[in-house]
Amino acid sequence: MKRIEVHDGPELSDADMRGLQDSLTLYRATSKARSDQIDTFLAERPWYDVAVAAVAACQTKSLGLKPWIVPPVYIDLDDVEPGQEVMGRLLARMLAANVSRYSPDPMTARRSSWSEESPQLNQSV
Repeated sequence: MKRIEVHDGPELSDADMRGLQDSLTLYRATSKARSDQIDTFLAERPWYDVAVAAVAACQTKSLGLKPWIVPPVYIDLDDVEPGQEVMGRLLARMLAANVSRYSPDPMTARRSSWSEESPQLNQSV
């Protein structure tokens, strides 16, 4: 299974940084053991790699994904592999709605994005 190259130094938007930082915070908050795990990983690995792993864990939980489903953060839209089509479509919709691929809870972020763009939609619901 191909994953997006995970390395230090990609250009990140403010929304991307917020998603990465929020994911680290959320993952740490799940338990003392997970918080300690993040500290250990950060001592051994680049910050970006650890943050992306936290995003993947948060997206897996928030989207209710089975262990074999690749979360949106790891999808390469230029090369969606068999079995990744649903998450590929979700990622494409996220990006079209200006939701970062690093959002820990993509569905909530998408709904928020739509509400901000269309306040009248919010009133009719």
